[in-house]
Amino acid sequence: MSSKLTVGMMLYQEGQTLNKVLLSLRDVADSFILGVDKRSDDGTKEIAREWVYNYDDYFEFDWLDNFSMIRNEVLKRCKTRWFFQVDGHEFLTEQSIPFINELKAIDDIDLAHLGLTIWGNEEPIYLMMSPRIFRTDRDIIYERAIHNTLTCTGGLNDYCKLKNRDDPGIILDHKQPEKRAELRGKQRKKISFQGITKQAMERDDAYDWYNLGVLKTYSDDGKGAMEAFEKALIGCNRGDVAYQIKLFLAGLKKLKGDRKEARAILVSCGLDDPLRCEHIIELGALYEEDNELEKALVHYKMAVQFKIPASRMTVNLSYYSYFPYERLFKIYGKRGELINAIEVGEKLEQFTFFKHKEQLQSYLVNFRKKVEEADTRWEDITHSMMVSSGF
Repeated sequence: MSSKLTVGMMLYQEGQTLNKVLLSLRDVADSFILGVDKRSDDGTKEIAREWVYNYDDYFEFDWLDNFSMIRNEVLKRCKTRWFFQVDGHEFLTEQSIPFINELKAIDDIDLAHLGLTIWGNEEPIYLMMSPRIFRTDRDIIYERAIHNTLTCTGGLNDYCKLKNRDDPGIILDHKQPEKRAELRGKQRKKISFQGITKQAMERDDAYDWYNLGVLKTYSDDGKGAMEAFEKALIGCNRGDVAYQIKLFLAGLKKLKGDRKEARAILVSCGLDDPLRCEHIIELGALYEEDNELEKALVHYKMAVQFKIPASRMTVNLSYYSYFPYERLFKIYGKRGELINAIEVGEKLEQFTFFKHKEQLQSYLVNFRKKVEEADTRWEDITHSMMVSSGF
């Protein structure tokens, strides 16, 4: 078996993005295997047929509410050493290409995690590490009907561990068109309630209870979400999963008004995953809401020291970029500490996806002017300006 790589896809209504996605993959893919949901009627079938090299590499399937079943069918058709699972709205970044070509040539690598950046409103919102590239001669298959994962009978050598890297250098940008995302979201929600509940009951697995808790959270079923998350924690043996569960639990406790318990849960998060800062920012927010600004400042200052972690759970990217600086700027402004506010504001200006730059620049102009004038009355004026504007 050669060191060639096949890109495998399970497709439904991807006509708007599919051709551009395939173009982004052509420098790493030696072949494509494309399975298309028979219900697709937006040009997905026609585009997919044009890209396959062999007749058997294109097929159509009936949707049976089971993601793993279809992914395994795509995988079964792969004849190369390497398999790369991609969705029809996930674009391979150009800087990823040399890393993929490097790992294809390494014999003692079985699997590679890559960074999956999830976009929304034209900005990257979340990042997670996802095992998408793996050897086909290692008895790896997909399991779970919903939120499928990989399973294998033996241990696997991960590219990141062998290269001693936290970041594999490989990034997929997950960019669904808005209408398609809305359509798919409704379908998945309908499938997921029944499917994830069944999985959780049958497997009694922390990951399944976690996914059920997430689903219930976004369906405004706070009580059901807390029950699912608490069950997830009982059987959880992974710190990164426990961290994510506790973030949701703390948020739900806060909504119920139980701020003391929310704070206790957030404090415990640092023991589960010390490389992440979301809990630190949420603790800062609790102190800020209670007008304990000194404690809030301590937490936000701590948070800006963190780098984006290579986590296999979903990381909120704003927490590792502009968000803690935004909170610091607001507090310094409230306290009339204009020199500190200017210093933080100038850093805040540099973040590409910070959306309030005009308002920020207006504040900075006024702050610099008042510093030059050394107007001692500006502390009170600044506080009232920021409170009244809601910034």
